[in-house]
Amino acid sequence: MVVWSDGRTVPYYQIFGARVTPGGSVMEPSGMLVGPNNTFFQYYPSVAFGGTRFLAVWTYGTSPYQIMGRFIDTTGTLGDTLVVAVPGGYIFGTRLASNGANYFVAWVEYTGSDYAIKGVVLDSNGARISGPFTIATGIYYYNSMGLAFDGYNFIVTYSIMDGSVYQVYGIFYSASGMPIETAFKISNSTYNCYYGDVIPGANDRCLNVWCETRSTYDIYGNIDVEVGIEEGSGNASRMSLLKSTVVTNAIELRDYFEGNEAYVYDASGGLIGMTRNGYYDCSKLGAGVYFVRAKTAANGSCVKVIKVK
Repeated sequence: MVVWSDGRTVPYYQIFGARVTPGGSVMEPSGMLVGPNNTFFQYYPSVAFGGTRFLAVWTYGTSPYQIMGRFIDTTGTLGDTLVVAVPGGYIFGTRLASNGANYFVAWVEYTGSDYAIKGVVLDSNGARISGPFTIATGIYYYNSMGLAFDGYNFIVTYSIMDGSVYQVYGIFYSASGMPIETAFKISNSTYNCYYGDVIPGANDRCLNVWCETRSTYDIYGNIDVEVGIEEGSGNASRMSLLKSTVVTNAIELRDYFEGNEAYVYDASGGLIGMTRNGYYDCSKLGAGVYFVRAKTAANGSCVKVIKVK
């Protein structure tokens, strides 16, 4: 399913869509009208498949602005129009992702002084489970947001001022809309990085891409181990088993790691040391983000990000 904002109904842009087969055939060559046909502008559409049908969302109207939604089944039949949220400011860059049961809707909202990312979580029928909640503030303008479901949690990426330049950060949210740990840095550059996006891939890794302004505007990216795993999620192979995420003096292991051993890596993946008797002295490490990989007798390997202050 593809959705877009179409100017054929001048002067008001409306939301249209079309189904596309796996072979690339467009089933509605002229597009189907998804949004209501009226005298309001409709922008920034996004669409996701929830396992049995699609949900499309978009920005609608003038102040007070709304985020609207509509279900579309696999035959192209349109469902009822939903009011997803009524933000307090102008909306940019609506995004949508599904975990097969719930839908995570995020958008960039101008608050009057800066741009913030906000979100809501809907159930499979479009009823709100949580939100609106603020995901990040002070982000770089608009269209600087990525959103995906990684198979376990939702991940939101965005560009925010870090020192004197903008850098790409990310944060995980549970299926119910609860933040999992804190935001973490994705890019690591002395240049401005923005307009990012994120796509989950194999081996518990995500592909992150963004625009970086060096001597020219170029596309950069990295493939990161997914971090910020929900504590007590019930998925033992991905549980965080370290006592602390933010440390100042030492990394401490709990007693169900095999041999109480873990390896510590810097942000580029270089090995910098290992624990001794379940502890690793962090006093000589510079402030920043590090990876810790530990082995458990029952659950195999576990990876977690540690922030050192």
